[in-house]
Amino acid sequence: KSPAGEPIELFTPQLHKELRDRLELEQALRHVLETDNGELHLVYQPVVDAVTCAPVGAEALVRWNRPGIGPVSPDLFVPVAERSELIIELDNWVLHTAVRQLAVWAAAGVLGDRWVAVNLSGAHVCRPEIVPQVLGTLAEAGVGPRHLIVELTERELLADVELAASNLKMLREAGVRVAIDDFGTGFTSLTHLRWLPIDKLKIDKSFVTNLTGSNDQSLVRLVIETGHVLGVEVTAEGVETVEHLEALRALGADQIQGYLTGRPEAAVPRPVLPSP
Repeated sequence: KSPAGEPIELFTPQLHKELRDRLELEQALRHVLETDNGELHLVYQPVVDAVTCAPVGAEALVRWNRPGIGPVSPDLFVPVAERSELIIELDNWVLHTAVRQLAVWAAAGVLGDRWVAVNLSGAHVCRPEIVPQVLGTLAEAGVGPRHLIVELTERELLADVELAASNLKMLREAGVRVAIDDFGTGFTSLTHLRWLPIDKLKIDKSFVTNLTGSNDQSLVRLVIETGHVLGVEVTAEGVETVEHLEALRALGADQIQGYLTGRPEAAVPRPVLPSP
C-alpha cells in the first residue's frame, strides 16, 4: 500500500495485454454495431410450460461471429459493452432485431400468443428514452406489446431501483411484460419485490444444476412460493435432465428453459419453439 494506505497496482505485461485486448474487442464491436455488417445475429431458446412442455415463448440471445476468428463468447463481449456506451447500442440492436423477427412470425401466421424475451442492461432501463424506444420499435413493426418481455438481471435492477421501476411501470402499463433474470444471485429484498412492476422471476441456472442438493432445493422452493404469493410466474433456467424437470414440476415451477427442451437456434419461418 501507499503511505496514505491506498492500494498500489503494478502495470504488468499481463495487465497491458488484457487492456489492449479489451480495447481491440471494444473497437471491433463498435464497428460491427455502426455498420450492421451481419456479424451479429440472434438465436432463440424455447421456454416451455413446466407441466405440458408446450412452447410458450423464447429468449433472444445475441451471438457474434467474427470473420477470421470465429464465435466470440457473450461472456467476453457483453461485459466489454457494459463498460462503455456500446451496451445501449447493443441493446437497441437486439431489441430491433427480435421485434422484426416477431413481425415475420406474425405475418406467417405462426406466432399465436407466444412471446420473445430480450435482455436489456440496467443502464439502459434507467434512461428516460427507453420507454419510447421500446414502444416505438413495436409500433413500427406492427407487433403487439404482449409479445415482448423485457428482462434485466437482479444485480442491474438494484443499481437504481426507483428509476428502473418507474420506467418499467410505464412499459408494463403499455402491455410489455417484465422479468427479473438470474434471480437468487443478487440481493433483492421482499420489500423490493412487493412494489416492483414485474411479471416473471427467472431462477438462475446455478441453483437448478444442483437441484438434488437439499439446500438448493429449499431455495428454489422458496423462490417459487414467493413468486406465486406475489402473483408472478416463475421460470427455471438451465434445465438439462429429466430429473431437473420432475423436481421443478414437484416444486411448482410454471415454466422451464434449458437444453432438455430446446437449445438456442437461429430463426426460421416459424417460431423456434419445438415441442420436446
